[in-house]
Amino acid sequence: MAKVYLGLGTNLGDKEQNLRDAVQKIEEQVGKIVSLSAFYVTAPWGFSSDNSFLNAAVCVDTELAPIDVLQRTQAIEQELG
Repeated sequence: MAKVYLGLGTNLGDKEQNLRDAVQKIEEQVGKIVSLSAFYVTAPWGFSSDNSFLNAAVCVDTELAPIDVLQRTQAIEQELG
């Protein structure tokens, strides 16, 4: 089993719910969430936007190969918008 650390962020809609939905789907599709950071409001970086971001980080125990983690997390991102 491997530990994977993921950074999460959203700047549209119900940001807190977006992060909670992402965490739930990660646990369902990638592996057990070992730890979840607090949620942090941050300014956009590298581009201009009127919307601040809500960010978090998770540590996940997974048996998936790295490419499978990437594919599943990208699919979650596409699904949630």
